[in-house]
Amino acid sequence: MYDYENEELLERKENLEKLIQLKNERAQSIWQTAEAEKRDLTEEEAHQLDAILTEFEATFDKVRDIEAQIEAPKPRRKTDPDPLPRGPRSSLVSTALDACRGEHTPRVLDGRTSFAQMFADRSQDTGGWRNFQEYAAAIGLGLYDSRLRPAASGHREGEGSSGGFMVPTQFISELFDYALESEIVRPRAQVVPMVSSSISAPGFGYTDHQTSGDRSPIQWLAEAGEGTIRTANVIEKNLRAKKAAIFSKATSELLADAPNFERSLTMKFAQDLGFGLDYAFLWGNGVGQPLGVMNSPALITVAKETSQTAGTIHYDNVTSMLARLHPAGFNQATWLVGPDSLPQLFKIGPVITTPDGTGVGGGSAAGFQQMPDGTFRLLGRPVIVTEKMAALGTVGDILLADFSQYLIGLRRDASMERSIHAGWSTDEVHFRLIARVDGMPIPDQATTLQDGSRTVSPFVTLAAR
Repeated sequence: MYDYENEELLERKENLEKLIQLKNERAQSIWQTAEAEKRDLTEEEAHQLDAILTEFEATFDKVRDIEAQIEAPKPRRKTDPDPLPRGPRSSLVSTALDACRGEHTPRVLDGRTSFAQMFADRSQDTGGWRNFQEYAAAIGLGLYDSRLRPAASGHREGEGSSGGFMVPTQFISELFDYALESEIVRPRAQVVPMVSSSISAPGFGYTDHQTSGDRSPIQWLAEAGEGTIRTANVIEKNLRAKKAAIFSKATSELLADAPNFERSLTMKFAQDLGFGLDYAFLWGNGVGQPLGVMNSPALITVAKETSQTAGTIHYDNVTSMLARLHPAGFNQATWLVGPDSLPQLFKIGPVITTPDGTGVGGGSAAGFQQMPDGTFRLLGRPVIVTEKMAALGTVGDILLADFSQYLIGLRRDASMERSIHAGWSTDEVHFRLIARVDGMPIPDQATTLQDGSRTVSPFVTLAAR
């Protein structure tokens, strides 16, 4: 008997593949225009490419669904209704729902939430690959493979492209979750899963606690008394995914044959990703990259002590910094210092002086402590020693931060590509992984306290000495 149902499915598949090709051609046209004019994409072009990518993913999922039906058709009468989906919802449905969420209902999650949990609907998507090594080898060795899904850069599936190939969600989840274990900022921050190139997270700003007369935000009203209307300070944080590139290389033999190379490659990318994200969240300038804490207008820089020796950190420095921390962050703030600051911290302690100001003693027990588990604490708060801080004596060599007041946007999509030029003489393959991330401090300025003369902030550092 002639299989009319398969004929219909094949026709639908062919039409969808034509649609994919049209979308690719449109994306290629946008990129070629920008390249011909030797400029970056405009905001409108970036939005267009983002929309094409979303449509491309949805259409590609439809093709896969049809292929699955053709390979394993379920016998049922043509008059029977389509069965209701059971179990995990399809990636097509997930994509549609995610697209509907868009910028309307952003979810703000605890930074310790795993990448897989953020995008649970597609966290197990391997794209048909057995593991990350098989996926990377197909790209690195320049193999044609229909499982390779090009990024929205105007190239056909399975073939090399200047825009690279989409990394299956499970693999990018592994990279981000491995990186999370060693990161400083992200586990302590607030994170928004992004399913589009930009998202707005609304909130309320409380940067000015001073009022005229009554300093309380609460108004106490007499019976039938009339209150004074006060306008809430609504703020909107606009996250726009920035391209973060990570480079790595491997020999062709390792890609094709080395046992356990998958874990080595995953860990290499994860380590670079974790370090790079932390550095951006601390020092980024906000131009084509996240805005870091050290460049935030909310950062408070505490002055050094009078006649303080260069390259030192005193007890009065850290107590002054603690006094400028926003009180809401006392129970969750963390000290960050560089390795060369440790000798100074071990000397920290209140100095006992005579009436004429002569120092006669002091110690470190009340200030800096090493705990039984080997960790450090300063004035009761944890200390993290990291090379991501500035050199001793310069601004940024010590930071007191409540990272719960930092907002991060993570996009699910990532792409990988290889260079066809580098490593030719040594038989090495050079990879570039592109992830999309943004981040910024939530407050735009320090908070003015009730007396109008003092300011506090979630982020406090020390001036150069």
